[in-house]
Amino acid sequence: MTHKALSRYFIFLLLISVSAAHAQNLTRSPYSVIGLGEMQYTGNAQLGAMGQVAQGIRNHTFINHENPASYSSLDLTLFEAGMSYINGTVSNARSNSGVENYSFNYFALAVPLSAKKGIGMSFGLHPYTAMGYKVRLNAVYPGFEAVEVLNGSGGLTRVYGGFGSNAYKFLSL
Repeated sequence: MTHKALSRYFIFLLLISVSAAHAQNLTRSPYSVIGLGEMQYTGNAQLGAMGQVAQGIRNHTFINHENPASYSSLDLTLFEAGMSYINGTVSNARSNSGVENYSFNYFALAVPLSAKKGIGMSFGLHPYTAMGYKVRLNAVYPGFEAVEVLNGSGGLTRVYGGFGSNAYKFLSL
């Protein structure tokens, strides 16, 4: 594939990802009703598979946006995107509710500005918080009964950008 075809393919994927990102519901937890919702893991798949460790990892084969100094090790342009699948059950003493969510999770692009000098940059999009709940509250008062339904979805998305450079032989900033 030529460089021009790769850039068109990347732009197409980027537009599809950004247009789909606003409509995702990452959780179905009644606890997400509090504040801005449940905090989401903002790392990528590789870092999540290593127990969400991130700060000490500096590798030229994947993007570590938790450690911007790692961009100094880049020697190729990298693009990462992730999807997530959540399946489970939320229950209380009286009822059970199934939870199943598919969603876009993140995308990131890292570019080596100068591989010889150890300079690189990255930018991307990650979920920060997620809300997804439908809670039914029954209230009994003298003379009438009331049902209150709390329904919500959404959350915050984090857009990031970073720059990394070799300052000395064994020090990157």
